Amino acid sequence: MNVKRSALTVIAAVFTLAASSVYAQDTKIALVDMQQALNDYNRTKVEVDKITAFGEEKTKALDEKKAALKQITDKMVELQKTAADSALDEAPRKAAAEQFQALAKERYAKLKEIADDERKASQELLKARQEMEAALVADIRGVMEQLAKSQSVDLIFDKSFLPYANKAIIYSSANVIDLTGEIVGVLNN
Repeated sequence: MNVKRSALTVIAAVFTLAASSVYAQDTKIALVDMQQALNDYNRTKVEVDKITAFGEEKTKALDEKKAALKQITDKMVELQKTAADSALDEAPRKAAAEQFQALAKERYAKLKEIADDERKASQELLKARQEMEAALVADIRGVMEQLAKSQSVDLIFDKSFLPYANKAIIYSSANVIDLTGEIVGVLNN
């Protein structure tokens, strides 16, 4: 009875392996190097240039505010020297100290404004970059899906985004289709 059960288990395993190998032969697998597709896609450079220009615009506005802050700081240094100059009468020293205090409040407000603007610009830049990447990947996926349907591909692996040491694809034969070049060709035409 135990031998019968073992024999049945072996026969079931053989049928399962045979069925899965027949199914695997019917499954058409392809590869895509998403990083290469992104790098080679003409629209990527255009979009990256837009993001770069956007970042430079934000930086220019911040630089102008920082220049105004430097002027306030320089003026405060002069006022501090005047307020500390014992060779001067009391009235000009007191006036310089009062101006210094007023500028210190203005400087603090400008510092806070610049910090808020830097944080806001950073968030806007990150959001724009994420939206750009999502749009580019959507373009690539759209072409990939069209090619997969037209070539009856069942499964596509990305061979680029995993760290080098932990790639899921250890080996691929010449029988595995790499759609990267075709995708980039369709995107760039």
